[in-house]
Amino acid sequence: MCTLYLPDGHIVLKRIDERAIRTPAMAALAAATALTTGTYDPQTLSAANATIRTRNLVRTLAARHRANNADRATRWGERLADRAVGVLHRTGRLAVLGEAGRRRARPPCRHAGLGGRPPDPQTFPLPDGGTSPIYRADTAETYYPEGNDWGTHLPFHFGNFDLLVSLTAQDTGINPAAAKWERLHNEAQLDLMSRFTDGRTYGAGSENTYYGREPRIGAMAAQAYLTLFLARNSTGDRLRWK
Repeated sequence: MCTLYLPDGHIVLKRIDERAIRTPAMAALAAATALTTGTYDPQTLSAANATIRTRNLVRTLAARHRANNADRATRWGERLADRAVGVLHRTGRLAVLGEAGRRRARPPCRHAGLGGRPPDPQTFPLPDGGTSPIYRADTAETYYPEGNDWGTHLPFHFGNFDLLVSLTAQDTGINPAAAKWERLHNEAQLDLMSRFTDGRTYGAGSENTYYGREPRIGAMAAQAYLTLFLARNSTGDRLRWK
């Protein structure tokens, strides 16, 4: 499938609904971060071509946003509680600083032992009796039946949150520490990816029912990687990778 361009040089998005905007925006965030930080894998597409495609995608998304586009037929953001796509151009490379699209509610870690406060005692009933918290001791498994329509395998959603909590020391006085949960959940994420040779995470649709599941993983990985850099860089301009 070829990419179509308009006379003004922007990509034809075809639609302005959430699927047409959020999915490519997440992909752009992931690609821009990998290209900017030197972690891009040119296995199937060269870094030069990936940079061109990513730049064109970011330009299109930004230009078509309602803040920059008066045409109601082609602008997006009217029906989305969006986070504007921010773009940083530096020496021909770019880093996307935001993410477009509406965020669905995510499972709250109310019993995760995280967040800088004692664990919330809320638990959920088990099918065979008894109850269970969301985070289960010494395992990457989570139990959140209220959110089971999202899929059966979402370890990185929790692992990404664990990382943020750990890096910002929001788990002070909490046992186990967020770093332990982060390792459990993110190793489970790596196990999912190890099943394939093309870098994807999911197989069966039931594992994650979200239509943009793969770009979403890429976007979360990008955010986690940039957060690691910011947390570990104590000198210089924190907005610059080098």
